[in-house]
Parts: sequence; structure tokens; C-alpha cells
Amino acid sequence: MSNPLQALYASPLKRWLVILSVMIPSAVYVLDLTVVTVALPHMQGTFSATYDQISWVVTSYIVGGTIVTGCSGWASTRFGRKEVFFVSCAAFTVASIFCGMATTLESEVAWRALQGFFGAPILPLSQSVMLDLYPKERHGTANSIWGMGILLGPVLGPTIGGYMTEEYSWPWAFYVNVPFMLLPLLGILLFVPRTARNSGHGLDWFGFIALCVGMGALQLMLNRGERQDWFASPEIILEAVLAAVALYIFVVHILTGRKPFVPPAIFANWNYSLGLLFVIIFAFVLQSPIVLLSLFFQDLGGYPVMTVGLLLTPRGLGAFTSMFLGGLLIARMDARLVMAAGFVCFGFSAYLIAGWTTEVSAWQVAWTGILQGFGSGLVWVPMGTLAVATLTPRLRDESLAFFHMMFNVGASLGIITMINLALRTSVSMHASLTEYVTRFNQVFKGAVLPNLWSFSSPSGLATLNLEITRQSGIVGYNNCFYAIAAISLAAIPLCFLLRRGAGGQGVGHVG
Repeated sequence: MSNPLQALYASPLKRWLVILSVMIPSAVYVLDLTVVTVALPHMQGTFSATYDQISWVVTSYIVGGTIVTGCSGWASTRFGRKEVFFVSCAAFTVASIFCGMATTLESEVAWRALQGFFGAPILPLSQSVMLDLYPKERHGTANSIWGMGILLGPVLGPTIGGYMTEEYSWPWAFYVNVPFMLLPLLGILLFVPRTARNSGHGLDWFGFIALCVGMGALQLMLNRGERQDWFASPEIILEAVLAAVALYIFVVHILTGRKPFVPPAIFANWNYSLGLLFVIIFAFVLQSPIVLLSLFFQDLGGYPVMTVGLLLTPRGLGAFTSMFLGGLLIARMDARLVMAAGFVCFGFSAYLIAGWTTEVSAWQVAWTGILQGFGSGLVWVPMGTLAVATLTPRLRDESLAFFHMMFNVGASLGIITMINLALRTSVSMHASLTEYVTRFNQVFKGAVLPNLWSFSSPSGLATLNLEITRQSGIVGYNNCFYAIAAISLAAIPLCFLLRRGAGGQGVGHVG
């Protein structure tokens, strides 16, 4: 198969015009996950939403993207990569405007789902373009450049979101997408080459519908489980059964169907198949801390939204740096060791965060965030090189689409699971702490405390309850980061199950 971008190898200017045209939309797509996290408490107030309900603003975006990401490879083959990429960017921009205009939680969640739905092809197709721009021996470099581009989102997202929310209002966290997307839309039309179309390449509707039903039911179960007391609720049982049956049908159909939209040939590659597990773990430990820390600083620490944005920015800077170094490291050493080092950074930083209180210093937040972000590049570059770049160009669009779909699954599971864990453990801890609150406890007979936490006045009892709630919340967040640390460290030995290839490029080709 001829490479439609081969002619651009000899022209660095044209190559960089293509890179900018596809990387800016990718950065904006990722930015829209992080930019909204610092605005969540303000949106919660606008929509009068509960703690778990407002998380739908984040997870609906991910789930909308998950469903469509899986078939973006088919759309690229059927209609052409350039055409799908352009329509995806344009529709994403329009959906961003409606996200800012939403007046109810239901409409906001719906538009966020559509925003993720329309923008889903952006990441896999942009990475596919990047791999086509460079010869196979430079795919590590291509993954590094692509990774640095998409990490502009985490670097700029919290700061932009905080500034827009504080100086204007939270809708401007969405409106800011429009000016960023206009020039890339023009660049896609002018510089991104067309690829061959296959008008006879039909969509596997059976597998696609099974995936939609399964992911939708799973999302509803996880989002509503805590509120409905999990499997004590007939609704949760129904959603769990529906998700299990639909996803089982989806997997069986991929392996046995005549023309499934996820080609089973990609699973013949050991590194790629194992890489799907890694990308789920990676997304889990990458995305959930962003949401948790934003809520921790604003809800418990009382930090202004702009300050929260600045506190989260060093995390992105660390990631940006490691994406640059990742390509250099895997060219000189075992890529599996680089991945393992990345998970060590994730695990150690999460362990440190688990010991924080609301009095943590800005310096601690900054350097721990840099360490956490640094781990992301050390994992992503070798993971992409060992797993995805080992596949032949014929299967690249489909394999990248499914790979990014699994990333979305991991991110959604991570955010929902950690928020539910924080809620459950904080409620349990609140009940435990109140057992010690009696008028016979010597702590409450001190010289100062009775004035603040008086049992004889409503204000004293209210102040005492607020402090118990705050301390319970801190414990809840701490437990989440202990869990993230444990998951990260458990992934380290799994890195060495990947097969090592010459030059850090992995082994095995499919197709």
C-alpha cells in the first residue's frame, strides 16, 4: 500500500503544516476534558447538581467519544480520512458552542456527549496521520511529537479553564474552543492530503449497536450505582445485566463475525493485545487524579478556581517534558524499562498525594504534579511504539481507533470509580468520626474548643459537623490516591510481558 503522505517527507515546511493542522484540534479535544474540571463546582452551583451528578459532565464526554472512536477507522476507510477529520472538527466546534449555552444539567450532559461523539475521530486519525508522515524507524519520534501536542491540553486546560471561569463565567471554557479551531479547519482543507476511499466498506451495524448498548448501560450503572445503593436497586441490576450481555455479544461478534468493524486480525499481535490492557490502566491513573484534585482543592481547600488551575498546570509541564524525552530514551534503552519507570512515577506521586491535607504547600503540589505528569510521557511513548506502531499501515486506522476507544473506557472507569470511592469512604468515615463526638469526650472540654464546637448551641454543632465532613472528605480523597498508587505499581511487572523489538520498535506485524 503506497503512503499518501510520502511526498511530504522531503518537504519539512509542508510536513509541519500538516502536523499543526492535525495537532491543534487534538490538543483542543484533550483540553476540553481538563478545561472543564476546574469549572465543575461553578457548574454544580448553576445546575443545582449533586456531587455525583456533576461528574456526568466529564464522563458523558468520554462515553460519547468511546462509542464513536471504535468506528472512526471504518469512517476513514469509507469516506476518506481528510473528509472525516474535517467534519469531526467542525461538528465538535459547533457542539462546544451549545455546551456553553446549556441552561440545565440534562442539556449540558447531552451536548457534552455529542461533543465527545463528534470529536471522537480526532485523536486516532491525527495519530494515524503522524505515523504516515514518518518512516517506520522514526515512529518513536512521531509518537513523541504527537504526545507533546496533545499534552498541550493538560498544560493549558486548567489555567485556561480557571481564567475563563473566574474572569467571565464557566460557559467561556467552551466558547474558547472556537478561535482555536478556525485556523486548523482551514489547514485541513489546504494541507492534509486525501486518502483512498472504499465506498463498498459497510459499517458493521450489529457490532456497533451492541457496543453502544453495552457502553451506555455500563455508564448508567456506574454513574447511578452509588445513589441507587448499587445491586439493591432493580435498575442497577438491569443495567448491569444489559451491559454484560451487550458487551459479551460485541466481543464474540468481533471474533466470529464475517466483517466486524473492529478487525480481529489486530488481536493476533501480542504487543497490541496486551497494549489494550495497558492503555486502560494508563487512562485510569492519568485522568482520575485531575478530576479528584480539582474537586479536592475547591470543595475542601476553598481555593479560587484560578488558583486551582495554576496548581494543576505543573502536571502538564512534566508530561510535556517526558514526551520529548520518551522518544530519545526508547532509542537508547529497553522501552519496557521506560514504561516501568513511568508507572513508578505514577505510583510514587499518588502515594505522596494520599498523605496530603488541605494545608499542603503550593511547592509540594507543584513538584508532585511534575512527577506525576512526567510519568505519563514515560508510559505513553513506549506503549504507543511497542503496541500500535507494530501494526501495518493497512490496519492502522482501525487499530488506533480501538486503542483510543479503550483509552476512553479506562478514563471513564477511572473517574467514576474514584468519585464513587471518595463518596463511599467519606460517608463511612463521617459515621465513624461522629461516634467519638459526645459531651463526655475530654477533647471537647478544653479551654478553646467549647467556644467553637459547643454542644449547647446550633452554630457550635453546625461548625463541628462541617469540620467532621471536611476531615471525612480528606480521608475519602486520600483513599482514592492510595488505590491509584496500588494500580500503578501493579502494572510495573506487566510491562515485561511485552515483547522487546530492535531499536525499541517492538516486534510482529499483522496484515
